Amino acid sequence: MSRGSNQIKAGEKASPGTLSGKLEHNLKIIRSILGESNDIIIREMKISSNAKVDAAVIYIDGLVDRD
Repeated sequence: MSRGSNQIKAGEKASPGTLSGKLEHNLKIIRSILGESNDIIIREMKISSNAKVDAAVIYIDGLVDRD
């Protein structure tokens, strides 16, 4: 995956205004902040009720009890 010009460099903090109402955009920002570590797990899903809602769970592998 290619990182865009919106990449936040190491040591920089994302400003609160950086995130948007679009999950895809926010996940790109989060991936650019966290890097390409295999320990960072991002699971995307749709939550269904009357309308489908995009959602994501982000966690660090090894810190989650799989049982």
